[in-house]
Amino acid sequence: MPKDSGVPAPGGEAALCLLAAALVPHLRQHFTPTEAHAGYYSQHDSPLGRTRHLELARRGSLPAIKVGRRVLVPRDRVHAYIEQHCAAPRREPADDADVLADWELTSRGAR
Repeated sequence: MPKDSGVPAPGGEAALCLLAAALVPHLRQHFTPTEAHAGYYSQHDSPLGRTRHLELARRGSLPAIKVGRRVLVPRDRVHAYIEQHCAAPRREPADDADVLADWELTSRGAR
């Protein structure tokens, strides 16, 4: 077995350039966002957060498809889930007298 002299074989660099040029369109197609995935959130960009996104997909609360390691959920379904499960806006705390009156109580100072 001949030792590697560190000198590239003649024509080797040209062959690598041709191979790279042939692979670039294929790699761009598979490693960049496409129109097909534009309508989906993955666990990495979901407004629900990674854990909640995966949990809801696993339970079946949101329809999901798995593409490689990504779990994709349609954007409109995520937004509908957020709107449906949004917490009710908090009311401003009422005056202490009103709260006590609601419970038919009086404060210690007023007897």
